[in-house]
Amino acid sequence: MNTSDAQSRLDHMTQILASEIHQVRHSMRENLGSQHSHICAGFESLFSSQAKFLRVVLSLWCSRLVGFLADDRITLGVISEYIHMASLLHDDVVDGASTRRGRRAYHCTYGASQAVLVGDYVYARACELIARLGSLEVLNLYARSIRLMSEGEVIQLSLLPPSELYYSQLTESMFFEQYDHIIRAKTGSLLAAIAAAPYELCHRVQSFDESKRDALYHYGMNLGRVFQITDDMMDYTVSSHSTKPIYQDFRQAKMTLPLYYCFQNFDDDERQQFFAVFFDDQARIQAQDWMVDQIQKHNALARSLEYASEIAYRASCQIEQAFGSNSQCQALQQLVVDLVNRFK
Repeated sequence: MNTSDAQSRLDHMTQILASEIHQVRHSMRENLGSQHSHICAGFESLFSSQAKFLRVVLSLWCSRLVGFLADDRITLGVISEYIHMASLLHDDVVDGASTRRGRRAYHCTYGASQAVLVGDYVYARACELIARLGSLEVLNLYARSIRLMSEGEVIQLSLLPPSELYYSQLTESMFFEQYDHIIRAKTGSLLAAIAAAPYELCHRVQSFDESKRDALYHYGMNLGRVFQITDDMMDYTVSSHSTKPIYQDFRQAKMTLPLYYCFQNFDDDERQQFFAVFFDDQARIQAQDWMVDQIQKHNALARSLEYASEIAYRASCQIEQAFGSNSQCQALQQLVVDLVNRFK
């Protein structure tokens, strides 16, 4: 697996934006709005860890692409990271995760109730900053993304614990409709809002082209889909570049794309063995190595990569059709392609 290309592209963009990212980081601290130790600890548990600030980079880069250079571009960066941080605090409680980015998860120290409330607080701070921008369009973008992120989690949770009856009746069309809905909602919706928001603010002083706003939104959505698919692939891949614990999705009985491609190709004996372990918490833990062998045997990672590549190509075309082939557009194109290339 080659992770250097994706990381070098993101690192390159981060270096170009270094001064603005520094302003965002400073503003994140300044705008937190509370000195309570539990809120500050929740913030610091994510702020000081191994964050790559992908969402901040996307926000600032899209601001440059559309020529939005006002101070509010820094506020958009803060909003994007606040919403992401709040979602991580909630996700770790929902998933029962013990670590986040290589560190002890906040809820493991302060409890689930505190983690949920601190997450709510950070969401609220993001909403206050959005309100200060004075744009109903931006408010609608972010409100929709928060709603969809919550809905995606609810849908995913509704599938747990897994049912043998459900999986015995699962068709390809059923799976892809459900899986794509979840990854669009959980991951794509926020990146879509982040990518489109600068253009919504920019058009106050420029003529508005709905097709350009839509291209940014769809680019962000597809970037999120590719990100989530490759993240799901990480569950069955040992990598020094990822802080995500391997087998986490499998232990939680989540039917992600690599697992489905494997499941789809099982013969009768393999499917019977899968059913014998997948519906039992302890059996799943003991069957992790067997599952990875099956993933490799049935070429599930390669098929997942091919699916992600198609989405990445679509995202690349969308952004070029709207903005041409300038260097800023090319960087966004390469970013989504590199997410795929890290597995080649």
